[in-house]
Amino acid sequence: MATRRTTAAENVAINMLADDPDLTLEEALDLVLESEVELWDPVTRTMVRPEDVARELSKLESRSSGAGRCPPGLRVYHATDLATARSLVRRGFIPETKPRPRHAGMEYAPGRGADPGLYVGESPRAVEGYGRAIVEVCIPEDWLEVPAELRAHGVRDPLRALESHDGAVINRAIPASAFQIFKG
Repeated sequence: MATRRTTAAENVAINMLADDPDLTLEEALDLVLESEVELWDPVTRTMVRPEDVARELSKLESRSSGAGRCPPGLRVYHATDLATARSLVRRGFIPETKPRPRHAGMEYAPGRGADPGLYVGESPRAVEGYGRAIVEVCIPEDWLEVPAELRAHGVRDPLRALESHDGAVINRAIPASAFQIFKG
């Protein structure tokens, strides 16, 4: 799988959010716009203008905003730690902010999953072994994808994947309004 190169401004925006899960996109944008100095990108080892970082944060914000309306019956579940669950409810899911390898040639694989997206199961019980906090996610059915590890075994139907032990994956931004902490 080819990886798209990010710009220095994207790196700074993504790292800002990844380093502080409690920071909302709006707060990050305010911080950058208030900055009177350039920001350091350790990946490209360059300084970046605040307005360039603000532009990239705005792009992330527009991708992760949305009504989060739940189609009838399409609720999926994700288990994680409590801090991450709270971050998902507050900021939504931005694939670029998910922990990732810091050098080429490595794949990030939380648990067994190799995809960069959010792994989900069909019920709270299906995901309970993956974390202490469970979030319910309301998404359109066409956002579900078959995880790479199941595609390798011939599974092509995301709903069939969702019913399996491995679950399905969502490889796109998900608005905060689509999440709620599952109370059971």
